[in-house]
Amino acid sequence: GIFLHNSGRFLIQGGAFADNRVGIDVDRAHSIRIIGSRFVGVTPSFASSVAAAQKTGHCPGVHPVLGVQLHSSSNGGTALTGVLLRDLRFAHLGAGTRCPRSSALAVDPGENFAFFDPRTSAEGLRFDADTAPLDLCAAVDRGIDVALEDRDASLASVEGFIVSDSAAMTTFLSCTAEPGLSCARACPKTCLRTLSLAVSSLTPDNLRLVVKEETGEARSISLSGYFSFRDSYWNTRSYFRRRFFVTLPAGGSYRAQFVLDNQVVWPVFVERSWEDVEGCGPAFSLVMDESAPRNCNQLIVNGDAEDNSIEGWWHTAGGISVLEGGADGSSYAFSSQSRSYSSWGIAQFLDTRCLVEGRKYMLRASVKLLNKDGSAF
Repeated sequence: GIFLHNSGRFLIQGGAFADNRVGIDVDRAHSIRIIGSRFVGVTPSFASSVAAAQKTGHCPGVHPVLGVQLHSSSNGGTALTGVLLRDLRFAHLGAGTRCPRSSALAVDPGENFAFFDPRTSAEGLRFDADTAPLDLCAAVDRGIDVALEDRDASLASVEGFIVSDSAAMTTFLSCTAEPGLSCARACPKTCLRTLSLAVSSLTPDNLRLVVKEETGEARSISLSGYFSFRDSYWNTRSYFRRRFFVTLPAGGSYRAQFVLDNQVVWPVFVERSWEDVEGCGPAFSLVMDESAPRNCNQLIVNGDAEDNSIEGWWHTAGGISVLEGGADGSSYAFSSQSRSYSSWGIAQFLDTRCLVEGRKYMLRASVKLLNKDGSAF
């Protein structure tokens, strides 16, 4: 088999993959094209030799045999795209393997990066009678939301999108269960787009994004964000974000609000980016609820460090801490640490709802430079 790990922009054309646990494992890889290949889960000769030797074959425990295993991702955009599956043949990837949940296609449940690129597509796929085409049960159990475009009804009876059978993916769609699709639904004549909403890395883990229809039945979904926790240094880097990935029907109109403990909140700022640039259809409209309380009289949060914490502050590199002995007799001050470049220092994001285009803002601060030994510069 082939293991594509932390890689991208590969074309795999032709060839046969037989008697592997996973024929091609697309693991943290992007912009992959697999065209004209053949996958055999368990060949008759391999099955006979295993039986004669009284071995367990490929599946000790509950590991399935898979043709192609796809993977969730942490981002898309223009540089990173999905996986193209075209003109592939699959055989003996079902119950005949004697390995539970074996299938031609599946999604790795081991990691959930919250985003599955909807530009991932399938066309010209063929399956023998002993092959289960798609099994998303392990991914659904881990909360992974999947959207795969079926361009020519290779997986379902009508072309459209195949999505994981979860409320986040099916609430705004008309989808049906079809033979050969486990824990997945077929959504005919559908186009899905994905928008990323990036917010402060210091927002709580239980922050939710609630998305509602702007008109119609007022259906809604509640989404959690993705944030890769590392340590206090990395989590306060100014470019770190908690990201919410919103996958919705193209051309629709929706409203969204951030909710924390049943209260509408605003996460200081929201950065939008389309993860599926040049997707299958027009963008959907998403209007954000910015009605949460705000304080525009003082834009800087925790500006005097007097609560002895770095709450509200980030750093561009080097680190940030609180030191005793602030300006003008105050108790504390912020320290920008281990600076190697002039661009390294402390940073803060301002509440974007308070900023008015064309208005000038004045920043006042007391600054003291220290040598490495702590003496005044």
